[in-house]
Amino acid sequence: MAQFRSLPKPKVQTISDGSLEGLLLVLCSIWILGSALIIVICAVGVGPNWYRYWQLHSQGELTSGRLIRRDAGDEWASHIYEFTVPAVDGLPQPYTGHQSVRVATVPPLRTGQEISVRYLPEDPTLSAIQLYFSAPSKTPLIFGGLGVLLVLVGLTVLPQRWRAWARIRYLRSRGQVALATVVNRWRIADQQQRVIYCVAYEFEALLPDGGRRLILAAESSELAYQSLQLNQTTPVRYLPQSPEICCLDLQPLIEQYLGKKLAPNPLEPKTEPPD
Repeated sequence: MAQFRSLPKPKVQTISDGSLEGLLLVLCSIWILGSALIIVICAVGVGPNWYRYWQLHSQGELTSGRLIRRDAGDEWASHIYEFTVPAVDGLPQPYTGHQSVRVATVPPLRTGQEISVRYLPEDPTLSAIQLYFSAPSKTPLIFGGLGVLLVLVGLTVLPQRWRAWARIRYLRSRGQVALATVVNRWRIADQQQRVIYCVAYEFEALLPDGGRRLILAAESSELAYQSLQLNQTTPVRYLPQSPEICCLDLQPLIEQYLGKKLAPNPLEPKTEPPD
C-alpha cells in the first residue's frame, strides 16, 4: 500500500530586488541631513543669545544706570540706557546699552528713570536692564534637542539599512550559485484576494568552513511558478556565511520566457512585404 507524503511548505520569504532597501537607505540619509540642518539652524539662531545670557548670568555684575530713551511699538519696546563702570584708574567709565523687549510681558519704564544694569566686567558693551534680564525663548532649544534625538535615531538605523542594502546587492550580484530542486508549488490568496504564486525548493549549500548544509526555502514568484515543475532543477543564489538568505536566479527563466515571446510561430503564415 502506497504511503502518502505531504509536500513541504516552508515559510514563504519575500525576496527584494534591492530597490526598497536602496530607497530606505536614501530616506534614512535624508532624515539625518534634515535633522542636522535643524540643529544648525537652532544653533545659529539662538546660540549667540543663549551664550550672552549665560555670560551675564554667571559672570555679570550690577551697577546703576539711567534710561535715556524708550520707543514703544505695538509689540516691542526699544530701550536705550546709560551706565557707568569703574575703570582701572578709578574714574567711572560711561557706557550706553540698547535692549528690546515685548511690551505685553514687562512693566514699562519712564525716560530718565534710574535703573539697575547687569554688565560683563570683561566687556561692558554686553549689558542688559536687570528688570528685563531673563532667559531667551526655550522653543528653539526644544527643536534643537529634537534634532539631536532624530540624528541619533538616524545614526542607529543607518547601519542597519546599509547592511540590508549591501546584503541584497551582494546576493543578487555575487551570491554563490547552486542547483536547487523544486519540491512544491502552490497558490494562496492574500487579504485583498490577490493570488500569490509560491515555489519551494531545496539545495545543498557549501559553507565557508568546507561543510555542507541542506537548505529548504520558499519564495513567491509567478514566473517561477509558471516555468518550473516539481523535481525540476534551477539555479539559486545564496550567501555562504548565511545560506538561509537565498533566492532563485530568475535570469535564465526570464531569458527563456522572452525567447518564447520573440520566437516566431511556425504555424503562422508568412506575409510578404508589398512591392
